[in-house]
Amino acid sequence: MENCSKCNAEINKRVIGSLAKGPFQKLRSFLLLEKDLHERMDKLESDTNKVFKVVFERLDLIEEVVDTKLPRTKRKIDLKN
Repeated sequence: MENCSKCNAEINKRVIGSLAKGPFQKLRSFLLLEKDLHERMDKLESDTNKVFKVVFERLDLIEEVVDTKLPRTKRKIDLKN
């Protein structure tokens, strides 16, 4: 949460600072802000993808273990295509 408040404070500082500038300087400032936010989102997305990859790998391992423990007379519940 602290990181989020720092981001919001930075955004507010840039927006308020841009109000005193001319129109082209405002535009440049907003473009830089957008680039910064885009980079942060990309980093967050890659970090999240890494976490989900690990989670799904572990789930696959659990599924394999559970599948081997099922008696052969029972059918595994599955979605039909």
